[in-house]
Amino acid sequence: MTTTPKTEEVPLDSGKSELPALAQKAVAACRKGKYKEALDDLEEVLAAYKDTGKIPARLLSYYGVCLAEVKGKVADGLEFCKTSISKDRFHADHYANLARVYIVGKARKKAIDALKKASTFDGDNTLAGDLWKEIGKRKSPPVGFLRRDHPLNVIIGRVRRKK
Repeated sequence: MTTTPKTEEVPLDSGKSELPALAQKAVAACRKGKYKEALDDLEEVLAAYKDTGKIPARLLSYYGVCLAEVKGKVADGLEFCKTSISKDRFHADHYANLARVYIVGKARKKAIDALKKASTFDGDNTLAGDLWKEIGKRKSPPVGFLRRDHPLNVIIGRVRRKK
């Protein structure tokens, strides 16, 4: 398991001119779904930040998504995303990235909870909106006072779906 580095929020510009541009490029690639490209860039950026001992929470969040998407390391991805949230808990992108990692790990319920949290901080967040569209929302059962798996709800639901 990858160890999570010590983090403190610092600006992307750490005095090295190529670092901010590369970090921004990595974040943009990740937001476009180009996780492999973003992972390579993020590893380079994080290696540069490792010397300072202060890694921006935003980069940890996107690195966690890339680990889960590219390498299948869902546990490590969750750890990085949760670390980013602990450092900057009011940023909706962190929760959207956490939801993405949960989706990769087949934890739909937890992904939905993370997306709800993202929506509380920024209702217009494009990452969260795209994830909502991807996983979809369930319609309420036809007969609301009965359980979803009640035979009457199942039959009515099948009939409605065929129309």
